[in-house]
Amino acid sequence: MTPQEKSEFCLRLYNDIINGYSTYHIGSKEVYIKHLRDVDYAFFEEKKNLFKNIALERGLQTEKDFFELLDKTGNWSNQEEENYQRLSKEIQNLNKSKSKIFVEAQRNIIDSRLKEKEKQFKEIEFKRKQIKVNTVEEYANSKINDFILCYSFYKTPDLKEYLFDFEEYQEIPVEDTYVYTNSYYFGLNKFSSHNIKRVAHSTFFLNTYLLSKSNPFYFMGKAIKDFTTYQSNLCSYGNGCKSVLENSDNSPPDLEDVDDMIDWFERERDIINRKYKQKPSSSSQTSSSGKTTERFEGVSYTGATKKEVGQIAASEQARPVNFVEAAERLKKELKKDSLSVSDILKIHQ
Repeated sequence: MTPQEKSEFCLRLYNDIINGYSTYHIGSKEVYIKHLRDVDYAFFEEKKNLFKNIALERGLQTEKDFFELLDKTGNWSNQEEENYQRLSKEIQNLNKSKSKIFVEAQRNIIDSRLKEKEKQFKEIEFKRKQIKVNTVEEYANSKINDFILCYSFYKTPDLKEYLFDFEEYQEIPVEDTYVYTNSYYFGLNKFSSHNIKRVAHSTFFLNTYLLSKSNPFYFMGKAIKDFTTYQSNLCSYGNGCKSVLENSDNSPPDLEDVDDMIDWFERERDIINRKYKQKPSSSSQTSSSGKTTERFEGVSYTGATKKEVGQIAASEQARPVNFVEAAERLKKELKKDSLSVSDILKIHQ
């Protein structure tokens, strides 16, 4: 998307987030899909437990018992299930690690590992999905998905009249339910974390949010407990931006592309975080002879660009050094083919 298209897209998302619902067309019919709150998800968990109890009363096996049976019959081994769970966990951990990495080259390394793990996961997941699972958990998941759809579709924008109730939905032919399932996911999949972050870093949101003193209650005009998850995430990002603006030594540049603005805020946030970490680049210590010596500390950042190293050094109040270039210069000055340990220490002085 062009910067202009991104801005228009963010405005549409912003409108839906503030309203607390998205409008979607199914044929000629206009329907309204409610954005859910944290309390809604808690309610769904209660309903899910109810469906589990119904499944147990009908004699269905739990997932644990079912997979033990599959292991005994050779259809799906315990080892395969462990690999499935392990890969799922590894992918989650890699995504968490990636979010904490500052240097682009190091993020690229994690991206490469992620692609490899995701490929392995998709292969084993495909095989797992071929197994017809008829368990307590599967029954409960199926029913709760139907219930969430019924809970989310409305006839009017005031969200007071359901499009259909749960009992009515159970009577709808399976092929017709796909229309509503697809509508639900197509209507809401645009509200990814990254897209909400884009809205939060857009000028039209930040200006209004800062005018409300960055107070979610003032901004939304309702109790925080009534916020949808999208509204909560938007305000959370807004507070993060406010913190950067208050603590940064720089002013936001005039950027057309919202993704460039996100990059600026993230760079400034990293600089601020490092500024407040107490990591002195040198310290004094007294030797046994009573002489005071100064100890220098250095940190290397593998794969970092010159710009990234400069930003890190500024935040640490340190001096960036290209070790290879400095070593070559020192060899020329000393007229040596190789440097000793004592020579190398001079680079850091």
